[in-house]
Amino acid sequence: VVAGEEGGNEQDVGASKSPREEELVGGVSAMIGFREKVEEKKEEQKRKESLAEAAKLTQEAFAEEERKRDLLAQAKEESRQKSILELARSMDEEDKKHKEEERKRSIAEEEKKAADALVRREEERAGKEKIEAQGSSEGDAVGHTEEGGAMLAAESPSLEGRPHGAVARVEPIGEDEVLKVDESESA
Repeated sequence: VVAGEEGGNEQDVGASKSPREEELVGGVSAMIGFREKVEEKKEEQKRKESLAEAAKLTQEAFAEEERKRDLLAQAKEESRQKSILELARSMDEEDKKHKEEERKRSIAEEEKKAADALVRREEERAGKEKIEAQGSSEGDAVGHTEEGGAMLAAESPSLEGRPHGAVARVEPIGEDEVLKVDESESA
């Protein structure tokens, strides 16, 4: 509906129009069409930008997720390697402890052997001194051999456990030597 001049007389748009009116209507329609196309292009551009932004955000989200996965994998690997290092360190300490115990045991065994050897030498020395002391106190039981040594009779306590009549030949000996016993001779 188009308003008429003065007084608002109305007339149908469908009624005949002057060429000037048709030209104006055509121009307005063209402008409206142009504006609609511009708006459509703007909307299309906005949609493309929105899609591009969404794609960018999605890509960033994927990248962030990938980075988190990498960090998690790296943390797991570091934890695994740390566990391996701790296990190796623990095994090394256990090995050192075992070796130290072996070393101490070896030292203790050597010290015991040395102590046993010292006790044996002391017992041998004490036994030799006892035999020498008994030999000098039992003068009537000692005879002389042609080699220059002395003979102890079977009654000597140092010959306990020997068959009756066995003698020991006592030859001159040094401090570090032991008594030599000859069971082949008899009294």
